[in-house]
Amino acid sequence: MLISRAQSAGWPAAVISDTLTVHNYYGTGAFTEPTRSLLLDGVSIKEPNNAQEVLVEQVRQRTGMNAQYASMCLVQNGWDLDTALRNFEEIKGSIPPDAYQ
Repeated sequence: MLISRAQSAGWPAAVISDTLTVHNYYGTGAFTEPTRSLLLDGVSIKEPNNAQEVLVEQVRQRTGMNAQYASMCLVQNGWDLDTALRNFEEIKGSIPPDAYQ
């Protein structure tokens, strides 16, 4: 039986795998400055999803509406997902067919 260095040091657990990532410090505004390039040595850091884009996608998936109408639904309901979905259920009979294309 193989004993890990952690076990031989008396630790109650063994580290099976770990990852260490080292990169340049970009500052706290790295993802908020649209003109700043995060490309370094061929490696790019992808900006996190915009919260509103995530909400639009959730409404789009749950209702079948396209992104434009899903966004309009959220705007009209104060960007509250639950309220937007309830409102959709109330008015879905009056939504034009092009909202689903």
